[in-house]
This record gives sequence, C-alpha cells and structure tokens, in this order.
Amino acid sequence: ALAAALAAAFVAGALLLPRLTSSREELAADPPARRFPFSDVSAHEAPELEARFAAEPASLETGAHLAMALAKGGRVAEARLLLPRLRQIPGRAADPLVDYVEGSLAVAADEPQLALVMFGKALERARTGGRGELLSQIRAARGHLLSTLGRGDEALADMQAALAGFESSHDAPSLARVLNDLAVEELQRGRLAQGERLLERALEASREANPGGTGGGVILGNLAGISMLRGRPDEAAPRCRETIRTFRDNGSHRLAWALTDCSVILRDLALTGEADASLAEALALLASSPAESDFAIALSYRGDAELASGERNRAAATAAEIERAASAGGDRPALARADRLRAGLAAQQGHLATARRLFAEARTLEAGSGQEDAATEIDLEAARIELEFGELAAAETLVAQVAASAAGSVREGSAAFFSEILRAEIDLREGRIAEAGVRLKGLGDPDRLTSLARRLALLAARGHQAASAGQIDAARVDLDRAQREAAAAHLSVEALERRLDLARLEEAAALSANPAERRPPATRSRERQQIVDEAGRLGLTRLARRAADA
Repeated sequence: ALAAALAAAFVAGALLLPRLTSSREELAADPPARRFPFSDVSAHEAPELEARFAAEPASLETGAHLAMALAKGGRVAEARLLLPRLRQIPGRAADPLVDYVEGSLAVAADEPQLALVMFGKALERARTGGRGELLSQIRAARGHLLSTLGRGDEALADMQAALAGFESSHDAPSLARVLNDLAVEELQRGRLAQGERLLERALEASREANPGGTGGGVILGNLAGISMLRGRPDEAAPRCRETIRTFRDNGSHRLAWALTDCSVILRDLALTGEADASLAEALALLASSPAESDFAIALSYRGDAELASGERNRAAATAAEIERAASAGGDRPALARADRLRAGLAAQQGHLATARRLFAEARTLEAGSGQEDAATEIDLEAARIELEFGELAAAETLVAQVAASAAGSVREGSAAFFSEILRAEIDLREGRIAEAGVRLKGLGDPDRLTSLARRLALLAARGHQAASAGQIDAARVDLDRAQREAAAAHLSVEALERRLDLARLEEAAALSANPAERRPPATRSRERQQIVDEAGRLGLTRLARRAADA
C-alpha cells in the first residue's frame, strides 16, 4: 500500500511538473509586479463611481471600478451593461482590464467557460502590454475558478504565482484573498492544519489592509468551517456570528452564504430555533437568484433538517426544488445534493436499492466536479444506511473507501470520527464487542463533545455496545439520554428507538438462555425464534446464533 501511494505521488508530481515549469517560464517573462488598483473595492462606492463615470466617460479605470463595485453588491446584471461602454472608449477596446472585468462578471453570473476564456485573454494581453498591476490579480481569479471546477493542480500553480506577485507588490487585500483560496485548496485535499495556517495568514493580511475595520468575513467563515470539521461548533459559532455582522455592516451579497453556514453550526449546538431563523433569512435573500449554487446549498441544508426531523413530504418537495435550481444553473454539485437527499428519503422508506442508486449517482457527480470531501460524506452516509439494513459487507467496503480516498480528512476531520463509529458498529454486529469498546473509548467522553451530531452518534453506539455486552441498564442510560437530546433538538428518534429495541432484544436473549427461567418449552422456543428473526433482520449474526443455540 505504501509503495502504491509513493508511486501515485510520483506520477502526480510528474504530471504537474510541465504546468509548474510553464508557470515559472511565464513569471520569468512578466513585467514587474505592481499593486492592483482595485484591491479593496467596496459595494458602497457604487453611487459615487456612477457620478464620476458620468463626468469622466473616457476613464476606463473609473468604469471598471464601478463594474466591480456593482458586482460586489450583487448587481451583476447592471455591471455587465457597462462592458460595451468600456470597449467603446477610444483605444481601450482590447485593454486587459476590460477582459479581466468581463471574466469576473462571468464568474459572478455562473458562466465558467466564458470566464476562463476572458481570463486567458486578459493574462496574455497584460503580459505583452507590460501591465504588471493586473497579472497577479488575473492569475488569482483564474486559480479560484479552476479550483471550483475541480482542476486543483492548475489552480494551485496560478494561486502560487499570484501569491508571489502580491507579496512582491505589498498588496495586502489581494494577498489575503489568494491566501484564503490557497487554504480552501488545501482543505479540499484534506489538509486541515496547512489550510488553517494559510487562513491565519490571510486574516492577518486582511486586518493589515483594513486596521480596525470589519474585513475578513470570508476568512472567518472558513476558519469556522475548520472548527466544525474538528467537531467544535462551540468555537465555530462566535466566528460565524462575527462573519454575519461583518457582511451586514459591509452590505455584502455574501451575507446569505454566512447565514447558511451558520445555520449548520447552530443546529449542531442544538440551537434549533436560531438555526431555522438563520437559514430562512438566507433562503429569502437567495430566492431572487434561484440558479445560483448558494441557493441549492441552502435548500439542501433545509432538506437535511427536514429529513432528520422526520418531515419526509417536505424533504421530498425540497429535493425537487434543489433539482430545479440545479437544472437552471447547470450545477452538477447541486444535482448531487438533490440525489443525496432523495437517497436518504428512500432509505427511511425502506427502499435500499433506490438509496444505493441515488447515492452512487450523487457520488459520481461530486467526484466528477472535484468535490472529494463531499464524495467522502456520501460514502459515510451510504455506509450508515447499509449498516441499518444489516448489509455489513457493503458497509465495510464503503468505510474502507473513505479511508482510501480521503486519508488526510480521515485523520483530522469529521470523517475520522464518524468512520470510527461505523467501524465500531460493524464490530458489534460481528460479535467483536471488546474491539468496539476500544474504538468507542478512543472517541472520548460524550460529556466533553460540544457537537450534537457527534454526541448522539457516540451515545447510540455506546448503548449498542453495552447492550451487546449484556449491560442492559448502562445501555438504557446512554440510549435514553440520546433520545431526550434528539427530541429536544426536534430530531426524529426512530433510529434511537430501534437501538432501545436492540437493548431489549439482548435482554430477551439473555433471559431465554438462562436455565433458571422456568417457562414452557414451547414459549421459550417461540421467543428464541422471534429473537433469531429480528436479529437476522438487523444483521446481528452473533446475537442470532446465541439465541438459536440457547
């Protein structure tokens, strides 16, 4: 396995080498880097810039600045109306600044192919024209776009070249943005520690660019995301609330994004009312642009909450709404979210074959878009479903796939915790009670877990382990607590009720096997067969054998 990993790393490095060499050759031919003149553009500037552009119709810089300010305020359609006017300015029709603005507006309008063409044109014209103030910014923008398209190696080369340029020109606002984008690229590769270090540098650069200001909202939001990956919603919540305040103060169109992500954090703290309000506000803000990916993401979070609380009809309607948004925007990850939600719904309704097919389709869409972390989440969810249906071999295969495809994430993030829970559950169903206990003990004390999702998963697994060991009272303590906490957070307790049934099943098996129990043989035989049948349905082979042999 180690040899294969080293071989894969060597091949990946060899494939990347020509691109990196090409990037260095480009840098050698670049004009000296200078500060990008619109690094700290603000949506609030739009009214003043409109007046200035009306008074200075030949000023390309003022018009470009206005277009970017409008886009930052979410007024992309208005910004695009300026493009033909900018190209009408004598002698500026082929200016790389206009190409860059057109590419940026194409990104905002979810037109990635046009954006790639325009960024490529802008880069070539800026290099040949000696426009050192544009090169790093164009590379940073193209790198960000390539990352979202799943072309990580190309994205990394562009971002690193941009980083060098921004450091050389002491462009702190632009430096903060590219450090943030590099951090996201690291996080998508499962490298939490590296991503966190880059984000801390990005936050420092953002605060240097705007001392005492309210900048760094995106960076704070991403730092909150890292806290969530580590199972610390208590650390994430202050950061996400600060992000929301920052975007409200700035009038940023990113407010909806912050509200959406914050809803997940608040829900994991069992602050259900606040989470619902945050998500409802986000959806209201995003409803005017239903084709945008942020709208589909917010809808998927609502669907997850509906499914978790047992509101199946609402979840089905939300899945259909996500699919419409995905179709309107040509958004493959959004379509994957619709499939994933429908897979969970099918599983709740007892349709394993349908759930498998939908999970597979969702995974293909996410992996094909370069979203390996999302693909890993799908594998974990699918493994949990297989386990609930007693399909141990399928569950084991999926958990192993998680370890193979996202090793870094498994070591550090949420995938590590939940895959270990699943491994413990598989151990229990195959009779390896001691091994399961060791795994669960390594996950810590439920009282010290601030994440509701982690706490419930651990309590349920511990309850199962205690019941399997014949410690019925201890099992009930954990399972009853999990039921109470889930109900308080408006979550469905069906799965936990099945765990309590399991504890009762273990108790019945122990009772049936006790020779001191004097009941008619026919009664004991009937009870044993019921236990065998139920244990077999749940995939509890050890318990089924024990009851049959009693």
